[in-house]
Amino acid sequence: MVRARQVAAASGILAYIVGFVGTLALGGNQPGATDSVASVQSYIGGHLPGIYVSQTFSALDSVLVLCFAVFLCGVLRQAEGEPGVFATIAMAGAAVAVAAELVVLAVYSATFVPAANTVDLRVLATAVLRELTILELFPWAGFFAGVAVISLTRRALPGWLGWIAALLALVDLAVGVWSGLTGVNASVDLQSFVPPFLAIYLVPPFWMVAASVVLLRRELTRPAAVSKMRPATSV
Repeated sequence: MVRARQVAAASGILAYIVGFVGTLALGGNQPGATDSVASVQSYIGGHLPGIYVSQTFSALDSVLVLCFAVFLCGVLRQAEGEPGVFATIAMAGAAVAVAAELVVLAVYSATFVPAANTVDLRVLATAVLRELTILELFPWAGFFAGVAVISLTRRALPGWLGWIAALLALVDLAVGVWSGLTGVNASVDLQSFVPPFLAIYLVPPFWMVAASVVLLRRELTRPAAVSKMRPATSV
């Protein structure tokens, strides 16, 4: 029988699947910020159901990410012990980051179709969304930093996951500061800062899937009568 903890541990895997489906729903050849009004309206006319599906799955993806963060941070808190400073930092970072992602999704949903009627409004909406993506980097840096500290000192997760989390924390912080100082949004501009872009957007989903697999394996081999997770050992 599937237990709630097993579902929670698997939520990182489910988030990746849901996010991938949401990306596919948009289809290819998405219009850019400076494309003509006619081309954007044509895209919306042919992809409106896919746009709604993508937005729905993106919101579900964020909820699943938060569920996984809650479960993971519970494991971290148990491994860290009192007062649980780093586990709290990780949880707060994940909560703020997911909240920011939902704000980005809400702004995108509210402006995408109306912005099709004017290039200026679409350019403004795109600029706002890009700035919000910069702000997301800082709470994600806090999340990965908290995870890294507990994983490397208390072995709450395998060491390689801890080191990757530490690297992601540094990259998120560096790109966020660099973007703020230069005015170039390196988190979404492929041409400005390619390696950090790849680290920010490609590595975290796979990291989350890997961490979810590790935690799910522990839950599947854990006796049902055990009510609390012991400090984890390396896998």
